Amino acid sequence: MMCILSYSASFSQISLVKEIYAGDSYYPPKELLELNGRLLFTTDAPAGSVSSFWKSDGTLAGTTILGTFGPDQRVSFSKKFNNFIYFNVGKNGAVQSLWVTDGNGVYLVKSLGSTSATGELTVFKNALYFNTSSLFAQGIHKSDGTAAGTVGFANITATSPLVVSGTNMYFTTYVASVGNELWKTDGTVAGTVMVKDIYPGSVDAQISQMTDINGTLFFIANNGVNGNELWKSDGTAAGTVMVKDITAGGIYSHSILNYLTNVNGILYFAKGNYELWKSDGTDAGTVLVRPSTSISPTNLINVNGTLFFECGTLSTGAEICKTDGTTSGTVMVKDINVSGTGYGGFINPYVVGQTVYFRAQNGSNGYELWKSDGTEAGTQMVYDTNVGSANFNPEKLTKAGNKLFMVGQTAAEGMELFVYNIPSLSSNTIDGITPLLVYPNPSKGNFNIEIDENLIGAKASVFSLLGQKIKDFELKSTITNQFLNKGIYLLEIEKAGNKTSKKLIVE
Repeated sequence: MMCILSYSASFSQISLVKEIYAGDSYYPPKELLELNGRLLFTTDAPAGSVSSFWKSDGTLAGTTILGTFGPDQRVSFSKKFNNFIYFNVGKNGAVQSLWVTDGNGVYLVKSLGSTSATGELTVFKNALYFNTSSLFAQGIHKSDGTAAGTVGFANITATSPLVVSGTNMYFTTYVASVGNELWKTDGTVAGTVMVKDIYPGSVDAQISQMTDINGTLFFIANNGVNGNELWKSDGTAAGTVMVKDITAGGIYSHSILNYLTNVNGILYFAKGNYELWKSDGTDAGTVLVRPSTSISPTNLINVNGTLFFECGTLSTGAEICKTDGTTSGTVMVKDINVSGTGYGGFINPYVVGQTVYFRAQNGSNGYELWKSDGTEAGTQMVYDTNVGSANFNPEKLTKAGNKLFMVGQTAAEGMELFVYNIPSLSSNTIDGITPLLVYPNPSKGNFNIEIDENLIGAKASVFSLLGQKIKDFELKSTITNQFLNKGIYLLEIEKAGNKTSKKLIVE
């Protein structure tokens, strides 16, 4: 069944979904993920109590328990994969297990016999990979979602998160003769190899912040000559090179780089305490965007091809800012807290369509949920949930269907699950479950296609109104940017025999 789903909220209030623990308790919901238009989450619990896995449609009646686990068992490292959510269950220092839910119940995949949790689950080449030690294998494991298919993959212990870039999955591991260096796997044991001994000899290369930029891996590393600097890799030793010696002066002249962020194939990052930089992967193309103004750029996020971040000056305090990649185009969107140097903030940003939601405070209402479309007028507090100057402190923002869920706190309920009905959000769906957003529409040529994770790998085709195919491409990530010349088109998305379409207007 193909349908068009449209929703218009009649109010903008942020509402309590369910008080899971009565009174002002502080066992907040966690591991929030969307599955088939519903929110799935788990809860911490007091010592000696059972933990539970829940689902919610944003209503009290529709918020129910999918399954419970034994006393002091904890759920962690949830990950969506093939329209299921997999997660680790275990007690500190005791046996850990891999579980799965389809949104109707919770089911054991396999007991790992491990005394350490699985670690973050990573999807790579239609399998889940994770790092742990167990009774049947050590190091990196993989799972196809079945007990028989949950096995030790390589007797190598990753010392970093597993990061997918291009056709490889990268990680670091320690070998006595070379130290802690960059490794990769192509999904085979034979193809699991060290990429390069960046810091020759047994000294660690201090690799961190591995980030994929359109199939190229960027990261911070130390080669023993230039100090910690920006590097990149295509998976070969020859193609693993320093991008730029940003802070010249030898091995002790480190560049402190943070918040590596992909914006339409350009890497943005914060240097030191106060500078914003960008890089196209070349020495000449690695340049300063925003000079120091004594307020550190933080919380970098891609909002539909524009970098938003927290910045400011000593006179304004830290506020919401954006950049088009030029110094002149780097501006403060709004001084939210206008009381002198008061801190407004741009905390825990989360993108929905063309809007970024975040935590901020205006000096009188405490930390509440705010939203911005990139204009001063369109940057406003959503709702004063914890009324007055008290802090609501929204976090863990997660969109499911046409609702934005979050964890917040009030004096009466403590930390609980809240929901906001996203106003005037329209989306196409395949079988009523997979959101598809296209924006801006109409556009001036560039437009974004935003999909649910379940649609990654879908085929997209653009047709003229006469039925002539203009282009084909694959949706390889949740947000894909495309360009069309002036005209009216039909965008068709197809996966597993299901199709949906949407008209595009380019002015």
